[in-house]
Amino acid sequence: MIGGRGYNSGQFDPTQIDYENERVQQIHNQLGSFNYNTSTPMGLNQNLEHRDMHTLENHAKFEGQWIHNSDVREGMGK
Repeated sequence: MIGGRGYNSGQFDPTQIDYENERVQQIHNQLGSFNYNTSTPMGLNQNLEHRDMHTLENHAKFEGQWIHNSDVREGMGK
């Protein structure tokens, strides 16, 4: 478990996501959720930490993995 939350399956539960932006909702409905189990990431940094939903400088929102002690997003996230 990362950050005390249940991400053991490697896939985020889309029913737990609150998409506030209508365009993001449309894209998600069209493409569906990304299944991390079907991808094989290569060379990911192992020094990752999970952070809760964060508003970025461009006002986008991101929840997921970041390189520890940095402002670099890497790994799984939404």
